[in-house]
Formats: sequence, structure tokens, C-alpha cells
Amino acid sequence: IIGSGSAGGGQLVESSITGLSPSTVYFYQVVAISPAGVITYGDIQTFTTITASDFTFTNPLGALLVATIVDGLPANSNSLDLTLSGKSVGNVVISAAITPAIAGATVQLTPSSVGELTGGNKTVKIRVMNIPGATAKGTYTVKVTAKDVGIGGITGELNVNLQVNKITSGWQEF
Repeated sequence: IIGSGSAGGGQLVESSITGLSPSTVYFYQVVAISPAGVITYGDIQTFTTITASDFTFTNPLGALLVATIVDGLPANSNSLDLTLSGKSVGNVVISAAITPAIAGATVQLTPSSVGELTGGNKTVKIRVMNIPGATAKGTYTVKVTAKDVGIGGITGELNVNLQVNKITSGWQEF
């Protein structure tokens, strides 16, 4: 990093450094050269880069999301509590997608962002809403993603099963 300034005026020199490793101590020293060629060495200084994200995303009970479609009417699933544990560098944003896709269905995550993780646990509720009545009976996968949006952030993924059941009722007059 090179900067210049007038004698006695002093100048702030800044630069961005890329490619540094997380949780690492780095050493640096400022060297100034005057217009007359006099070299002055500053003290050796240190800084430590921030810790990388380290969190887990779990379904502690291993439970299923279950939705029952009755007589072809749209349905909602039950809700589950998922757990985020550990530390993040920045806010953690949560998203989800169903595979195979169910047109019209939406995944509700509460909250959809948990802020910075500083240790301990955060609970995220998940529920599938508006499952169309024409949806085939079977097991679907809801892929839930937690992404640390801070520098050096990581992404955690969790698959939660969605079981769609169908019931058809009938009338019979006597």
C-alpha cells in the first residue's frame, strides 16, 4: 500500500485487503519515506480477522410436516420448530423450496431472518400453506436454507419431509 503527502502534513492511507483467512492474526508495519529519502519505521501492529460462521440448522424432533387434503380442497400443513444453533458473522436469512414443486403452495417461515447468531439457539417455525386440492398424495421435500449474509458467512441446509394425504368423503342416503 503506497501513499504520498506533503512534509509535516500527514496523510491517511487506506486500502482493502482481500483473501484473508478467518480467525487469523495478521501483522503489519507502516514505513514512511520523506522527500529527502529519510525512512521512518512505525511500530509493528496486529489485527485479527473476524471469526467465520459456525452454526447448525436442525429439526430436533425429526418430525414431518403433514397436510391432509379433504375432498379436493386446499390444505395447510402443521407447523414444526426448527433450530439454528451457533454463531454467525452477520444476519441469517432463511428461505425454503418444495421439491418436486407444488404450484401455488408457499412455505411460511417465522421468522425469515434471525439476526446475528451469538451462541445459543434460535427457533424458526415452518409451515406449508395453500397446498392445492389437486396435489398428488405422497412425500415431498422442503429444502430449508439458512444463509449468513455477513463476510465469510456460510450456508446451512436442512431437508424436512412433507407428507400429503388425501381423504375423500362420501354421502349415502337411506
